[in-house]
Amino acid sequence: MKKTDKPWKFYYWGPLLYHCIVSKEDIKKLRKLIYKKKYYNHNLAGDIKEQHAIVHGERVEFTQIIQPYLEGFASAYKHFYSFSIDRKLHIELDDLWVNFMKAGESNPLHVHKNCEWSSVLYLDVPNPLIKEQKAFKGTGVGPGGICFLTGTEQPNFITFNKYMPQTGEFFIFPKTLYHYVASFKSKCTRISMAANFSITNIKIN
Repeated sequence: MKKTDKPWKFYYWGPLLYHCIVSKEDIKKLRKLIYKKKYYNHNLAGDIKEQHAIVHGERVEFTQIIQPYLEGFASAYKHFYSFSIDRKLHIELDDLWVNFMKAGESNPLHVHKNCEWSSVLYLDVPNPLIKEQKAFKGTGVGPGGICFLTGTEQPNFITFNKYMPQTGEFFIFPKTLYHYVASFKSKCTRISMAANFSITNIKIN
């Protein structure tokens, strides 16, 4: 990680699963971009009533706000795949939408299409849901949690990662990485932004 990067990490298993924390200031800026205008449910796998595409100038603003975190992703990408550090990655936004997830809703096991990389950024994980997560005693992913899977369980293999995410967490992962989101019971709204990206070019600076 370079000194100029936002802090980031990845997980030691099959694919690159990038993780970082978006600052509170940037979360506030991103929340100003979301609105309920264009339903996007017909393009998505989620059993979520409120899923809305983000279009026009808001997409440009989104890219500008998350640019420092994409630079961290580029560093992680080059480290994970052993690319020369002087290679420049051009990361292009393909699609952007927001999920307003409520009690009883969920997102089934799925992958993304028409991109190379997918992501999820948590804009608001409310306190009632956090309390429900802390009270959870099972072995599953937990209420409102996300699980990433690479295949069936095998001895000495790490085939899944599960998280009960908090506000500000940002994950980027390959489009073909299976993932799902568990439902919750709390009477609140969990807000996340999902974006698809492509790496359009890799060249020497």
